[in-house]
Amino acid sequence: TDVMGDVTTNIGIIKYDNKEAGRYGVNLRYPQGFEFEEAVERFTNEIKDIGFSLELGKVQKPHYVDKDDPFVEKLVKAYRNQTGDMTEPYTIGGGTYARNLDKG
Repeated sequence: TDVMGDVTTNIGIIKYDNKEAGRYGVNLRYPQGFEFEEAVERFTNEIKDIGFSLELGKVQKPHYVDKDDPFVEKLVKAYRNQTGDMTEPYTIGGGTYARNLDKG
């Protein structure tokens, strides 16, 4: 999306054993509005044809709070007052402690 960016993936773990074949740990980060379930179904069907299967691990939905939210505006103001940094707020694709706050 325009606000949260593109879907990104990272094969972070690869495990291979001659007897049990291989496993790939894929970290998928997707923006709000991405049809996750549909994408998983399509991907599962595509990889089945080449002998792979999919096992979902922990799934975290995107966490997004608009920069115009009053709580976010207060956080930005406090940050700017302390640092003098007037950079515009932006989103990132990685997980942060912000998801522990309802509007972080």
